Formats: sequence, C-alpha cells, structure tokens
Amino acid sequence: VKRDSTMFRYGLGVSSNLRKFYNFTNGAKFSTETLSVGPGMSMSYTFKELLDLNSYYSVNFNNNKYSISKFDSNNFVYHSAVLRTTSYWPKNIIFANDLRYSYNPSLSSTFEKGSMLWNMSMSLKVMDDNGIVKLKVYDLLNQQNSTRRIVTGDYIESSQNLVLNQYFILGFTYKLNTLTAKAAKKARKKRNVS
Repeated sequence: VKRDSTMFRYGLGVSSNLRKFYNFTNGAKFSTETLSVGPGMSMSYTFKELLDLNSYYSVNFNNNKYSISKFDSNNFVYHSAVLRTTSYWPKNIIFANDLRYSYNPSLSSTFEKGSMLWNMSMSLKVMDDNGIVKLKVYDLLNQQNSTRRIVTGDYIESSQNLVLNQYFILGFTYKLNTLTAKAAKKARKKRNVS
C-alpha cells in the first residue's frame, strides 16, 4: 500500500514439516512422527527516506507421536518476534535498532523461557558521505541466552548454552570508489557529446 511519501507492506505465511523416524529401544522397533506448523506475519512501514520499520512474528507448534506406549506424545510451542527500526534523520546520521524476542513456554522452570536481544547502532556519514563512523552495541540489555529444545525418537533434551556477552564495536568504513553519481553523469554526457 503506497500513499504519498509512505509505504506499508504486510505478509502472511505458514510453513509446515512432517517427519517420520524409526528407532529401537531395548530391541523393539518403533516410529516417531513429528509435525511442525509455523504461521507467521510480517509488516513494514517506510516514511519518505527518513524512517523504516520492519516487524515479524511467528509461532511454531510441534507435535510428536510415538508408536509405542512407553513414550507419551509431546507437544510444544515456540514464539519469535522481531522489530527493526532505522532512522535517517537528522542528516548524515543513521540510527538503527534490532530487537528479537523468543519465548518457549514448554521449558522447565530451571530454564529461562524468554529472551530479549537488543542490538543498537549509530552511524555518522563523514567526508562527503564517503566515510561512515559506526558505534554498535550488541545485546544492550545483556540478557541474551541460547536455550533450545530437541525432540528425537527416544528422548527430549532442553539445553542452555553460554553465548557471547554484551560488547561494543567502533568502526570506520570508507568508500574507495570516488566516482559519485554526479561525476558519473558528467562522464556519460561527455561521451555522448563526443
């Protein structure tokens, strides 16, 4: 949807996966059926060349069935949400945020069920926009964790791994291509004249 200097986009989708495994336990063969269904939606908004907003949400439903009565059927849900913002105002400054939230209610109480990752950066265009000085903060809230749940044919495993903690990066980028759009246009005009 485009109107004047704004644009709004949206999307809906669903992914699914059906797998069947054969395993053995105490010499007895059994099968495991795993069905995953993951609907999701996305939205984005652009205002002139000043602001970009992008968001995404998905929920993943998993169902595991076993052909023998030793194992109970297992169901779990996983939520994921993303929000990205980029501002190009004031002139020569780019301010960006990347927020990611994940939630796994099926985990036991000994694990963190939810986790928020917030990365933030600020960039300054210098030297006639050929150079960029950028400061980035990874995991601004310092609460990123890596928790996951694995369901296989004969066991369920929940694990939490140590991940890189909060850190800051200061960087500088310079475009070596000094042929700007105006210079390229002048060069084309010269070629067309001669």
